[in-house]
Amino acid sequence: MDWALSDGRTEPPMCPVQLRSQSERKLDALLRHMGAGAVFVDADLKVVECNETFSRMFDEDTLSVYQSRPGLAGARLDRLIPFAERFRSVLDTGEDARRETLQVEDRIYSTIIFTIDPHRLVGGIVRDVTSAEISRAQIAHLAQEVIHRHLELVQEVACRLGESMADTEILLRSLADGNVAQDKGTETRTTPAGNHDRRPCD
Repeated sequence: MDWALSDGRTEPPMCPVQLRSQSERKLDALLRHMGAGAVFVDADLKVVECNETFSRMFDEDTLSVYQSRPGLAGARLDRLIPFAERFRSVLDTGEDARRETLQVEDRIYSTIIFTIDPHRLVGGIVRDVTSAEISRAQIAHLAQEVIHRHLELVQEVACRLGESMADTEILLRSLADGNVAQDKGTETRTTPAGNHDRRPCD
């Protein structure tokens, strides 16, 4: 092991304090740079840690408090977000994770609430997906319009084909009736060959 240490291939073991410090730095870096809001709360629904993205999502006052007290440690979650009861439910049940899409006024949020320490500590990841959902709704609306117009076109074509077929049928019937009438007229005017009047010879 000594030769490995001298070659720089491994690092000497760290004490628990060092490990904890390193883990905290990694967590801080992750929270700062992730694009979603992140928050951790304890059994009393008090914030243990959150990132700046989370503080920006719901209330400008929350961001002001965050800037003066980064992490918002000790803040009551139910005063920060309108769906704190979702976190309470996961704390009570101890379930691994709960995924939901929630609408708050004119905003739509995708949420994942997960258990870290059952009944004691849970975390939440919150993303504002309003723009994406609006885009989906617009696409769905356009698709419905295209389908509606297509059906109208199909119905119009079918109607015109029906009219054309009806006109053709009328024309054919007229031609057929005319031919029958002509044939009957010819029969009434023609004298059979065997029924010619014979005049007596002089």
